[in-house]
Amino acid sequence: GVIREPLAGVDATMPIRADVKHGVTGYRTAVKALLALHDVPAARVDERLGDDRTCFLPSTALSLSDLESALRRVVAPGSHAKLGKVRYEGDEYLSDVIGGMPAQTDGQRALDLGLPPETDVETLIREYAEDFPHALATGVKLTAAPKPPTKAAAGAFRVALITGGGTGIGQA
Repeated sequence: GVIREPLAGVDATMPIRADVKHGVTGYRTAVKALLALHDVPAARVDERLGDDRTCFLPSTALSLSDLESALRRVVAPGSHAKLGKVRYEGDEYLSDVIGGMPAQTDGQRALDLGLPPETDVETLIREYAEDFPHALATGVKLTAAPKPPTKAAAGAFRVALITGGGTGIGQA
């Protein structure tokens, strides 16, 4: 709701405190994971998972305020006025329930089975806007998606490893 309603130009009231972290996985990732899991040979599942069939999808720990901030980065500044407003009326009980769930999970077992990795929060928002363009309020425009660095550009970076970073030059 903190993404969907504002993009539609609809005000939204969140019943969870803005700072409560929870695990977020994009719907594209979830669908791709189910399809990929369907195609994993049973022997590979047995080999990797054994008797414990628990397999967490890769996710990112985000709060509602993290999601709202990402929305503002993805939506072009000239479109911010067209977004619905987000208000937080964090119910303590609901916030405690959500806050009591694991926000960080280990998705390595899923990755080992060939399931897709999670994408960053800004990509999740872009995917939603791409898949549901009719759900965006009239005039809401997104910023251009960042271009991945080329091999030449990636090789142009210099890396410095600083040890003993607690004092002196390392701390600086």
